[in-house]
Amino acid sequence: MKRFTNLIVMLSFLIVSCGESDPNDIDPIDIDVTFEVDLSGEFVSAFVQDSVSAFTHAELILIKGFDTGRNMVELIIDPSMISEIVGTHDVTRDSATRIRIQLADGTTFYLADSGTLTVTEYRNKVMKGTFNFESTKHNDPTKSVSGSSGVFVVAID
Repeated sequence: MKRFTNLIVMLSFLIVSCGESDPNDIDPIDIDVTFEVDLSGEFVSAFVQDSVSAFTHAELILIKGFDTGRNMVELIIDPSMISEIVGTHDVTRDSATRIRIQLADGTTFYLADSGTLTVTEYRNKVMKGTFNFESTKHNDPTKSVSGSSGVFVVAID
């Protein structure tokens, strides 16, 4: 009798857990990855889906893209330093949201000194938002790169 009761309880959990899914849920596999930014008003750096990665590492959310010209833009979000991920966040060199840029030569790194990163949606591991920044070369403040009209839609692994 005890086995029969256990079987009924297990089947009840199975039936309850197999309910219909929420039609508003987004399957991260089905999204169209978007990541682009207008760098210094000279060209729009559009990152193709295969060259965009979004993941967590050391409790940070990292969104990184390489364009066909081998330029790299990386958005860094530290959830431990902000109360809500969804919203508009200031970007500085040491804030909870940071942006790092590497130009095609591979040796020139820029860090955003100012700007904003706005997360408009974050659910089911899908993050959407916009960003802009003003940055200077990490070891030469006379050289700068700006980014405007940045947009992203990514699945966080």
